[in-house]
Amino acid sequence: MFGRTLRSLFVLLVLLCPLSWAAEPDCSRYSEFGLALGMSNKSVWQTMGKRGAEAGRTRDSSGYRSIERYDGPSSLILVHYDGPVAKRSSARVVSIETTFEEDVIDVPELMASLRTRLGLPASGAENLDNGLKDGPVEWTDPTCDVRVTLFRRPAPWWEPHENAGFHVKIDSLSFVQTGDLEPTAAE
Repeated sequence: MFGRTLRSLFVLLVLLCPLSWAAEPDCSRYSEFGLALGMSNKSVWQTMGKRGAEAGRTRDSSGYRSIERYDGPSSLILVHYDGPVAKRSSARVVSIETTFEEDVIDVPELMASLRTRLGLPASGAENLDNGLKDGPVEWTDPTCDVRVTLFRRPAPWWEPHENAGFHVKIDSLSFVQTGDLEPTAAE
């Protein structure tokens, strides 16, 4: 009797464990340069190898939010946190925005890699083929609490601008829906 009960329990565990593992979504495809939503500020600093330059602060009903800036050879990364960033704070990443310079990046390769990594977009799929000239592209994944927006901000002909180029913005859907994140230039 004991052996049969133990065997039944083992079979039940084997059957249920893969279901619980399958229930967890793989959200790693939404990371950018090793950064992911929900990371602590300390994990970001460790991943980037340094603390970012302060790029600004915003204030809303729940308090201050920090933004850090990381400059790369062909990109600019802005990391938005859900609170103030300090050595002893526990601020978490709620948005990652990467800007790629138009003249440095291979645009068709960027579009193809995002389509491969993220699948079909929720809106703007037709804009992937024309280099985002007609508007943004957006992917949403409620199971991972993520919205990814790809948009293009052209540089004015009279003055090059550091925010010009292709932007990939990864936002926490929870913050977007509550209105706690500032809208992207595409919105």
